[in-house]
Amino acid sequence: MSAATTKDRHPSVEALLKHFGEKKPKALIRRLAQEKVSYAKRHGWSGPAFCPRQLCSLFGIRCFEVEHDIDGDGRILLGANGRPKIEYAAGRMKERQAFTIFHEFAHTLFPDYCDFLPLHHAAAQSSPEEKEFESLCDTAAAEMLFPSDEFTDDLKGIGRLHFPELLRLQQRYGGSLDATCYRMAELISAIPVSFAFMTDQRGSFSGGGPLWVKHSSGNKLFKGYIKGGERPPKDSVATICYAEQSQSVGPVRETWWIDGSPRSYMAEAVKLPTVANPDYPKLVVILLPLSYKGGSLCI
Repeated sequence: MSAATTKDRHPSVEALLKHFGEKKPKALIRRLAQEKVSYAKRHGWSGPAFCPRQLCSLFGIRCFEVEHDIDGDGRILLGANGRPKIEYAAGRMKERQAFTIFHEFAHTLFPDYCDFLPLHHAAAQSSPEEKEFESLCDTAAAEMLFPSDEFTDDLKGIGRLHFPELLRLQQRYGGSLDATCYRMAELISAIPVSFAFMTDQRGSFSGGGPLWVKHSSGNKLFKGYIKGGERPPKDSVATICYAEQSQSVGPVRETWWIDGSPRSYMAEAVKLPTVANPDYPKLVVILLPLSYKGGSLCI
């Protein structure tokens, strides 16, 4: 998604930039989330795993798991006492609920959030402006679910990036596997890495399946960008993992086409949890340099 221009931004993003006199909303929302994390830690919030309900309580916000329809995974609204509260849907995976609560709390980082209550964490948004706004809330949620100090220290201690370490970090922080991958892509600074999330829903993509790249997330060292609609190589670990429903396959050497050129990597496919939403990716492929032998992931 291309960045929204100043003429077509969500009013809350406009208000955020105007209030703080800044031009880069992602860097700003990240900093504001980090400030909340620092405040909470000074007042006894600790982890991992970092409890989202405890964080909210430190800022006077109560959280409620609810059975009734709330038009999405979660929402923030005013309670009978006039104070904000967060409702999150029952019956979801605990990892998903945690991210939802952090996402809803992130709405409070915008100076005009009270003007738009209730705010919902819905599965889809209809406009680029809304998508940018929700993406910023996701960025802030990741900062709180995986605080950078602790997560970077854990990345420095990893012997080798592969499925067992990914699973260990996911369980340690109480996040989902996909959220853990996204956070790793943001913070890994010692080696190039990209995470390609695969779908079996063809949609508008071309070519034969069974899998297409739905989206990808690479760090700053990874050259190129794996676009949505790209297909994995023939007999890829992705195809094998999907066909056999294996928890993980690889790593093995594979050649992927990126930006119109063939590039070779060590590839490992990891199955993602099965959820009711068919648009949710089925697996993720970790792409690493051929020369990667292990070691710290952060400088």
